[in-house]
Amino acid sequence: MPFTPSHTIRLAACAAAFHLLAATSGAAQRLTVAGMFSSTTHDQLNQPIGAMLSLITGGAGSRVNILVSISRQQRTSDGTGQVCGGLIDPNNCPVESFEEMGRLSLLGFGADVHLVGSSAVALSFQPQFLWGRARTETEGATTGNRLFAEKGQLGFSGGLELRAFPFRDFPVGVALGGAYSRLGPSSGDEPQDAYTPFDHWYSVWTAYLGATLGWGRRR
Repeated sequence: MPFTPSHTIRLAACAAAFHLLAATSGAAQRLTVAGMFSSTTHDQLNQPIGAMLSLITGGAGSRVNILVSISRQQRTSDGTGQVCGGLIDPNNCPVESFEEMGRLSLLGFGADVHLVGSSAVALSFQPQFLWGRARTETEGATTGNRLFAEKGQLGFSGGLELRAFPFRDFPVGVALGGAYSRLGPSSGDEPQDAYTPFDHWYSVWTAYLGATLGWGRRR
């Protein structure tokens, strides 16, 4: 199986997470797994759903901790129109049914800034630098015309996360959060053909809900 950019994202996220775990084994840490839903201003990526994993680590009682996250979201939809663009002959573009897939995979690195709360309930601000890949594929049901694009993405995000540990001395709690992101093309990625849907910046609004595991001394 060929080594692809998506594999690079996964390996980089795993390496960063394990490095932080090894370097800060005595520090307060939190691991969160959540389902997520997004709305974007990009037509090929609108309303994807997926999952996110994040690791927060730092000194016990610290107000600013290190945050590493990885996420993957996807949407699949059906429609009717012309599957035309790139290198497809314009004379072979009738109106037809099509299936469209959009996918966004991101690795984030930033900070978890404690705003208010205690060991039971806490609210944090989370700015992150984002790097990843965006991919879209559209295929016509009648002609078999196929539009495909994949491009590296760079950007930044800012969000709020509320964490609650309702049972004292029980390390599993609930995490609820939301974030706003701006993403755009990374330099050095050459288009595969004339179809370039990821050559502009766009906005992403994300909400998520999941479980969080805390260990070490918490605030």
